[in-house]
Amino acid sequence: TVAVALQPDMMLTVFLSLFLPAASATCLHNGTAPINRKLLVNPDTGESYPVGVWVAQWAAAEATSYMVGILIEEMLGFNVTYSFGPGTADGYYAIAGCSTPNNAAD
Repeated sequence: TVAVALQPDMMLTVFLSLFLPAASATCLHNGTAPINRKLLVNPDTGESYPVGVWVAQWAAAEATSYMVGILIEEMLGFNVTYSFGPGTADGYYAIAGCSTPNNAAD
């Protein structure tokens, strides 16, 4: 009977959590709120863009990439975008500025 009594409370919590904006949350207690994060700006062209983080497709790389992304966003205050690929070499191509780092012919 105790589980039955808790069930409506849990349902209410789940229902209310659907209305909370996920983008306003931070992982760290002193993290920079999403609304206050900045973009990188190219001083020559004035173009602005987020910090890019490469996510390779194995568990340790994914965990590390997302932890780095969270630290960049919340501690340094910059927006982050994630790019995905199969390996480290593709990440080097992405950092070098290749528009399609998964394409070796690019």
